[in-house]
This record gives sequence, C-alpha cells and structure tokens, in this order.
Amino acid sequence: MVAGLTSERVRPFSGWRVLAALWLLMILNEALPLITLTNLAPYITEEFALPRSQVGLIFAFYSLALGLSGPFCAYFIARIGVRWTLVIGNIVLLCAALAITTLQTGSALLLPILVLLIGISAAFGSAIPGQTAVTRWFVRHRSWAIAIFLAGGTVGGLISPHIIRLVVEAEGAGWRAGWMVVAAAAAVAIFVAIFLVIDDPEKVGQTPDGGREADASPDIAAAPWESEWTLRTAFCNPAMWAVLIAGFGFIVIYHTFNSHGALHIRDLGFSQSMVATCFSVAIAAGFSGQMLAGWVGQKISPRLIWAIALIAEAAGIVLFSWATSAATLLLAVALIGGGGATSMVSMITTIGNWFGRIIYPAIYGTVNAILSIAGALAPILAGTWFDVAGSYRMVFYAFAIICLIGALVIFRVSRPEPPSKRKTIGEGQE
Repeated sequence: MVAGLTSERVRPFSGWRVLAALWLLMILNEALPLITLTNLAPYITEEFALPRSQVGLIFAFYSLALGLSGPFCAYFIARIGVRWTLVIGNIVLLCAALAITTLQTGSALLLPILVLLIGISAAFGSAIPGQTAVTRWFVRHRSWAIAIFLAGGTVGGLISPHIIRLVVEAEGAGWRAGWMVVAAAAAVAIFVAIFLVIDDPEKVGQTPDGGREADASPDIAAAPWESEWTLRTAFCNPAMWAVLIAGFGFIVIYHTFNSHGALHIRDLGFSQSMVATCFSVAIAAGFSGQMLAGWVGQKISPRLIWAIALIAEAAGIVLFSWATSAATLLLAVALIGGGGATSMVSMITTIGNWFGRIIYPAIYGTVNAILSIAGALAPILAGTWFDVAGSYRMVFYAFAIICLIGALVIFRVSRPEPPSKRKTIGEGQE
C-alpha cells in the first residue's frame, strides 16, 4: 500500500520553473540586445555619419525581422518544438552580436543586415516560443503568467541601459564592447534553453496549472472549442481585426520610441545620462503595468485594460513631443512605457483567451508579422519627417490619434463565438 501511494505521488508542477527560465531568456535575448541597439544609436550615428532616415531604416529592419519571422517561427515550433527553436534563435544572436563588434566605417552597409538577424533572433530566441510555452503551461493563471514572462523584458530593459553605459564608458572600451556583452548573454541563453525549458506539460505527465494528466478536468485541459479555430476562421472574424487595429495603435509608438527616443531626448537638450534614466523609467513603468495587467486581467476582460493602456500611451507620446522639463519628460516616458507594456500583455492574453492555445503560435505569429509592417514603417516615417521638418512633433501627434482609434475599437468589440456556435446560430436564424 505504501508503495502504491509512492507511485501515485504527484510530481511538483514544473510550469513555474519553466516560466522562470523563459523570463530569463527575455532578459538575455530580447531586452539586452534591443536596449543596446537603442542606447548606442547616438554613438553609431555619429561614427558612421548616418542621417535620421537611415537610423529609422535600421530599426525598421529590426521590426520587420522580428515580425515577419513569426509564421516561420510557428513552423519551427510545430516541427522541432519550443526548446530547439529557442536554441536556434540564440545561436543567431551570438553570431550577429560578434559580427557587429567587427564593423568599421567602410563596412557600415552591413549594419542593417546584422540588425535584421538580431530581429530574427528575438522572434526565435525568446518572444514567440516563450509565449507559446506560457499559453501551454497556464490556463487559469494565463494573464498572470504572461505578465511575469514579459516582465523579464521589462526588468532586463531596466538594468540594461546602465550596464551598457558602464561598459561603453569604461576607459578604452567604446560602443563595440556593449555588443560583446550581448554575445556573452546569448551564450548563456543557449544553455538556459537546453537545460531548463520544457515544451508543454504533457511531456512530463502534467496538465496546465499543475496536477497529473489523469486528473485533468475540462476547465484545465484544452477546451473543446479550441480545436475549431484555424487561421482562416480567426481572420474572418471581426474580433481579430479589432485586435489588429488596437495592435497598430501601440506598436507604432513603441517602435518609434525605441528607435528615435534617445535621439529626441538629446534634441530636447538633455544629456546621455538622462537618456538612460528615461529608458529605465519607461521600463519600470512597463513592469508596473505588466504586473497590474496580469493581476487585474484575471478579474476583468483584458481588452478593457488594453483600451485604458492605449489612452495612456497616446497621452505619453503627446507629452514626449514637447517636454521641456525633466518632470514632464519622465512623466511622458512613464506613460509610453506603461501603456505599451500593458498593451502587449493584454493583446497576448486576449488572443490566447479568445482563440485558445492550440492555434496560438500560428495566430500570434501572423498578427506579429502584420503589425511588424507598421512597426517598421513608423520609424522610417518619423526619421524622414525629421529630416524634412527638423522635428518629430507632427508624427507623434498622428501616432497618438491612431492609438486612440485603437482604444475605441478594442473597447467596443465582443469576444468571438467559436465557429461551430456561429454556424449553429446562423442555421437557426435561417
């Protein structure tokens, strides 16, 4: 009898350990490289004498690579699993970061290509496989788990500017030393992915949120309607288009702030130290927003949280356009960072809740690919407008309007009915 009890002992839930590993990967693979690229933009711009439009183009390569990699990343996840997709992404990051350290003035044309590889590495090395694993491991606590996962990027963004600044400003180091730090982080991320990540709970005889496979209940296991959704049925539903419109709202501001934010802060007359402080404040606000969205998202609809976050982000970019004091500037970046991070948590949770975990990688990968086009064009537009007008202000105002439209649309949309239920309702009406 004792032996029987021992054999039935439930293995401790592995989801939180996997989540911790994915959280660390967000720091090493996504936050650190992006913050390095953003914070070192003034140094690179000066050394290679780049116009603002070309700076926008470089960040556009990053955005496009991150987004358009989505469908390919979903394919790799389906074929080789989450773990080995993560490994491939971090190997790409390691190679790209080392290559950037070798760039000289005559080889500056290679920079956009290497930045493109860094964008691909972010899609494969943390973002999409990580989100997929989280949606598989958690159902009841999905919004909270997604918030924790994305908070890895926030925490990484909070500490990365200061780490990179200290490394770069060390005697005889220069901006290339910052990319050596990124290469080292990628090497660590490869080992984390191999030894700590498990694709889904079924591989270890568990179910989402904990317990044994034999104990699965309908509330914990995948809901029957999840298998009904396909890419076609999802994108034929008006709710998905509402998600895309709201996504456009926050993504254009997010990518413009990351690509031109440091340059705009310097244009306003603030120091490089203030640049690091502003990005830290934006990321700290993002962390707070993520945690709040994760907690509140278990009690009310994430789409309502998303609408409020979009309004905050719109207000932030307007303030950011003309901030003349340190207090106004810090308030602006806090609203941008908090609104953007909260929007991301809300979007991921909304997609998972509405369409389920089975089709999630394909749907999110496609959504991310579509949004990446807007994310790529926004920095180019902002940089081109600056070269013509000498200011970002009108572009920032336009992006604020797009953000407010997204808030209105996502606030008014309702949760989509599964295809079979919609069909039944339609037949009944006939």
